[in-house]
Amino acid sequence: MERAKRILPRLFQTQAGQPPLLDELDLVRAYWLETVGPLLAEQSEPVGIEAGTLIVDVKDAPYLELLSNMRAQVVRCLRAELEETSVRMIVFRQFRRAETGEQRTP
Repeated sequence: MERAKRILPRLFQTQAGQPPLLDELDLVRAYWLETVGPLLAEQSEPVGIEAGTLIVDVKDAPYLELLSNMRAQVVRCLRAELEETSVRMIVFRQFRRAETGEQRTP
């Protein structure tokens, strides 16, 4: 894992006008398991970053509440791992499966 910690951020950096190989969301996803642990990572998924706000879909209400209570700690952990991240805030939202398909709540 230490090797990945050294390599992944480099893929985010641009080289000589070339676009990065990974975008910021890819990096957050790569560190999500380590940031929140296996149980919470299984119940949640980072889906976007907008204006410094990480948007995370969560499968069930109890996990939504737990992650919401850990918001500041999760941001600190991400910022410690990804020094170049723009993430300053996290919005957790519940992801629900309807009988007719999948729906994400706004």
